[in-house]
Amino acid sequence: TDSSGDDVTTGLSGYYNFDGSLTDTSYVALHYDMMTASNDDVTNTITVEYGRRWNIGKAWGMNLTYSPAIMVSQATTEYDSDDINEDQVVTSLGWNWLKFDLLF
Repeated sequence: TDSSGDDVTTGLSGYYNFDGSLTDTSYVALHYDMMTASNDDVTNTITVEYGRRWNIGKAWGMNLTYSPAIMVSQATTEYDSDDINEDQVVTSLGWNWLKFDLLF
């Protein structure tokens, strides 16, 4: 949960590693985030992620991996306003090619 001002964001993520290991493996992830704004607008975001982790070594006793990923997200905003009758839906595709993970 993250709170900035009167906005509150709550998120939940689940990961599956195909090789049963944290390093040198492909993975898929499902992320769900719900953000409630100070004006009671609610944005729900669902993201599906696929990535690959390559072991680089150890840092501070944890595994350091290079892990580029591709993500597809859909965010739906429900407005708390009588002036806006429809929800706003945004779909995005992302490629995170410069990503490093510390895994413990």
